[in-house]
Amino acid sequence: MQVYHRTTWPHECKTVKHRTRKAHDCAVAGCTAIECPAHVCRALGASTVRQIHWILSGALKRAVRWRWIAHSPTAHAELPSAPTPDPRPPSPAEAALLADEAWKDPDWGTFVWLAMTTGARRGELCALRWERLDLVNGVASLSRSIAQDGKDRWEKDTKTHQQRRVALDPETVEVMQEHHDRCVALAAALGVELAAGAFVFSLSADGSTPLVPDSISQRYRKMAARVGLSTHLHALRHYSATELVAALVLGLGVRAGQRAAAALRPPNATASYVLGQCETLSRWRCTRG
Repeated sequence: MQVYHRTTWPHECKTVKHRTRKAHDCAVAGCTAIECPAHVCRALGASTVRQIHWILSGALKRAVRWRWIAHSPTAHAELPSAPTPDPRPPSPAEAALLADEAWKDPDWGTFVWLAMTTGARRGELCALRWERLDLVNGVASLSRSIAQDGKDRWEKDTKTHQQRRVALDPETVEVMQEHHDRCVALAAALGVELAAGAFVFSLSADGSTPLVPDSISQRYRKMAARVGLSTHLHALRHYSATELVAALVLGLGVRAGQRAAAALRPPNATASYVLGQCETLSRWRCTRG
């Protein structure tokens, strides 16, 4: 029987997540079994087919140019329609509900607040260091990211391989300054020093280790479930984009706001994060008559 492995790394196909370390009956304790399922053949998604076509098309066009082949067969291939972006950011009311719940833990509240206001990816926030956070000028430099595969974690460049400088509003600067003061006070209380290169978000008193991306996502989902919402951390990236465009529209007009949004990110990402979710944009348009 072929098995669909849940990871390419060495692993046990069937493991049990025990609820307690004491001797127990797994059925009574409610332990969860994790098992690699049997392989089921299924068609590739439209997005995957389009990506494969893009790779083959480029290679075969080069082969035609070098006269290795007479023509490219990909030129006659019929591509599936591109999937329609369907971002589902939380509404402003839901975002406020999430923020209120997150602030029950100041450090966690700071992380969620920064994700909301900057639209940074979870790996970028986990990799953020104090030396890349300019609280005087209100600028955060996002140049690194924490990647994870199972228990393995490493620091790398960003998904787009580019550094971004994100402006911080006065409220966010104040939030980050308070977070820095808490980190310094905790380090001093434990007799360690918070270095300039320390991670902004860390479980270590000296900020020497970053947070784990998967743990962050899991904590966020559980927090959302507590307030009756079904959402994920990446949706805050969509939320940040839609709110930014709404603010641009209010100040510049709809067309100018759309042009400004297109300049913020590559067109495909803009379509995914902004133009596919128009609730907030429509609200601002209505206020302008």
